[in-house]
Amino acid sequence: MIKKIIFVAIVSILYLPPATYAEKSWIENLSVDAKIDYVQKYMCRGFDLQNGDPAIQPSFTLDMGSTGFYSGMWASYALDAEWHEWNEIDFYVGYYDSLWEKDWYAIDIDITYIYYYFPRQDRDEDSHDIALALKLLNVIPPIGPSNLVPYSTFYYGRSVTGDADDGLWIKIGINYDLPIRAILPWQKEQTLSMYVETFHNDGAQGFEVDPGMESPGNRYKYNLQVAWNRFHPWY
Repeated sequence: MIKKIIFVAIVSILYLPPATYAEKSWIENLSVDAKIDYVQKYMCRGFDLQNGDPAIQPSFTLDMGSTGFYSGMWASYALDAEWHEWNEIDFYVGYYDSLWEKDWYAIDIDITYIYYYFPRQDRDEDSHDIALALKLLNVIPPIGPSNLVPYSTFYYGRSVTGDADDGLWIKIGINYDLPIRAILPWQKEQTLSMYVETFHNDGAQGFEVDPGMESPGNRYKYNLQVAWNRFHPWY
């Protein structure tokens, strides 16, 4: 497993070309983003994974700008020792693009591969996903300074060893970004992201929704989540 992590890290570094080459090549707007978030509780696709306990969640993303490709890593470290065995590190690579940007049916597309690594667990707990995210940017006319943006993400996930149930997740939501003034003088304008979303799970990796409902005749379960800030673009 350590060898795989080193391999992913090397691949991520290789995404970054020499500076002299980047200035002359087709790569524009190359950017690196690193941050550390504190969350009151670790919510993942509608699930409270640590019974309301807080976590520290650092992340690092290398965005290849005009190419549409990106790679990075994201981690979650529980502040309560009860959950330390479920600390995780996620590695991801992906591609995004915008189509028909000036039309009412403009759409953002994001395809991502994610590897979930749990350093304190057996390899049987590791899993990976392929995710397809879609956002309809202009289908609803502007309300105030921004748009209501419907979006959906489809995930297919399974255990690395195949010991846990594979299956499909579906996320459906609507988002509103409210511009606010920067808090500090050197910051750019900030955005308050407000969204409501629901997750559907057909039994992937044994997850059960509580509270929630199970529809008669199928395995889909539903959960509603309301939050003020998004910390992971595909969760």
